[in-house]
Amino acid sequence: MITSDRYQINDFLESIANKSIFKLNGLSIKNEYPRLRQTIKKYKKKIEEAAKEPMDEIKDIMNSDSVIRVIDGNTQTFTQTIDLTNGDFYNITWSVTKAMEVVDTYDLPPMSFFVNVISDGIAPGAIESQRLKAVANSKDPIFIVSYPLLNTRTQMVVIDGNHRLMNKILSGEERINGYYLDNQYQDKALAGELDRTLYKVHYNLGAIINYMVGEINKSKLNKSLLRV
Repeated sequence: MITSDRYQINDFLESIANKSIFKLNGLSIKNEYPRLRQTIKKYKKKIEEAAKEPMDEIKDIMNSDSVIRVIDGNTQTFTQTIDLTNGDFYNITWSVTKAMEVVDTYDLPPMSFFVNVISDGIAPGAIESQRLKAVANSKDPIFIVSYPLLNTRTQMVVIDGNHRLMNKILSGEERINGYYLDNQYQDKALAGELDRTLYKVHYNLGAIINYMVGEINKSKLNKSLLRV
């Protein structure tokens, strides 16, 4: 059984291993992936191993739908639930502290975003009404990460600045400044080994499914797969 407070993915993994996920979604298999079940077994083991690792800067386990907390007064993190099939899920956590370090290390410039374009990056449960007034006049850039596994229009997550963004929406302003960590950088801001492993496994399984239904060829699949 592969489950914890932070993830429940047994049924999801088994539905891929036994290929029932294809029938469930009305998909036809055009390419077989060799050693599919063995690959799933390896991924399960990697997740279980990663779950034993201490999180990089986090001492609390975050298991609510979407939550921002400050650990030891200096490490800010953001957690979002990623829903899978049959009620399975995993919680993915980013460290805002790490995101700031990524911006500094790679000299990423602030960008101007249209508020209406990135509004779906506000996660459910992220807004607390009492916080809106407290940050009403804040001009600090927000932090946005790309998460290509989301079933949303922009596949973006606001990991810092949800209340600033909501204030812009409520006041009718069109733009907000922020830092954007795309696919090249977002995983560098993940909070711990479990987060990185869950992301890589989910990403790889998505690529394998795309190959099996004929959306990508073997060459593109091999280039897409992340090392787990």
